[in-house]
Amino acid sequence: MKSTITDLRPLFHRKQERISAHVQLCFLALLLARVAEVTVGDTWRNIANDLDRLHLVTLRTGEGTVAQRSELTPRQRTTLTALGLGEPPRYFDFTPTTD
Repeated sequence: MKSTITDLRPLFHRKQERISAHVQLCFLALLLARVAEVTVGDTWRNIANDLDRLHLVTLRTGEGTVAQRSELTPRQRTTLTALGLGEPPRYFDFTPTTD
């Protein structure tokens, strides 16, 4: 498991329901990563690294505010298509300054 999901550290829960919930969430995360690997045909590390390069930049000027995501690389576009996910909107916010 540590080779697939790298940021593992010990967690200590005292209540049984918290232990159970934690195990279920870890199992679901591992299942999701494995489904993505099989669907895309690449490792989870590569998929996560590619998608982690997507950024949202917010620019504020005297004219207003705009939030825009970075341009998708061909590899990111291929990954999103393989997973059946649409391309995220290019602009998330456009608010002109009101005078």
